[in-house]
Amino acid sequence: KKREYLFDFILANCEVGVGIANEKEIDDINILNATFLAMRRAVEDLKAEGIEFDLTLVDGNHKIREYNDPQEFVIRGDRKSLSIAAASIIAKVTRDRIMIKYDEIY
Repeated sequence: KKREYLFDFILANCEVGVGIANEKEIDDINILNATFLAMRRAVEDLKAEGIEFDLTLVDGNHKIREYNDPQEFVIRGDRKSLSIAAASIIAKVTRDRIMIKYDEIY
C-alpha cells in the first residue's frame, strides 16, 4: 500500500513526533479536545528528542488549544504543506495499526 511505503519513508528520513489520546480521554474531554491533546503530545515528543522548530503548522481551521508556542492553522493543509501531508500519513497509519491490534485482541 502506498501509504505504508510513505510511512516507512517518512520515519526513515524525517523527525517525527507521535501523540495519542486514548478512548477514556476522548470520552472525558470530547474528540476535538482529545485531538488537541494528541497534537500537544506529538510536539512534546519532538521536543523530548531535542528537535527545535520555530513554528507549528496545524491542519484545519483551529489552532491547538492550550499550546503557547507559535503556530498557524492551514485549511486543507495536507494539500498545501509537505510537513502536514507527512504528519497526516503518520497519523493515519499509526491509527490503522492500533486498530488492527485492537481487532486481534477483541
